[in-house]
Amino acid sequence: AVLAREVYTDMLPMARQFGTDLRIDASTPCVTLIDADRFRQALRIVLDNALKYTPAGRDVRLTVTHDTNYIRVVVQDTGEGIPSEHLPRLFDRFYRVDQSRSRAAGGTGLGLPIARALVEAQGGSIDLTSIVGQGTTVMISLPSPGNAQRSAAAKGPD
Repeated sequence: AVLAREVYTDMLPMARQFGTDLRIDASTPCVTLIDADRFRQALRIVLDNALKYTPAGRDVRLTVTHDTNYIRVVVQDTGEGIPSEHLPRLFDRFYRVDQSRSRAAGGTGLGLPIARALVEAQGGSIDLTSIVGQGTTVMISLPSPGNAQRSAAAKGPD
């Protein structure tokens, strides 16, 4: 939750610039064994996308929860959403839903693939759901320290 709060604080100026209300609910302490820099970078990518594609006056919510196996970091926006036919390709390198809009916003189509690689390198996963007209939700799941399913990549060197 501490790392999520740090990224939240870093992203507040961008939210203000776009006229978006960025909110956080990360009150429950959680512990995980991850590379903090990789996590920060992945979360910044996800929040950057959410802020860029949420119209002014709407909100983006960052929530951190946990159970015995996973810590879940959820970014939920209230933007226009993404048509379902694009969802399977969103994590493909250089794929952009709307070429002109992405170019105008400075996108290259590499953000989500990089975020996925950063999260998966730590034994986690990243999933995205979206409903046109309602918004997009991205969930990052990271293993809790006691989770036996942690990958060798997440454990790091002994």
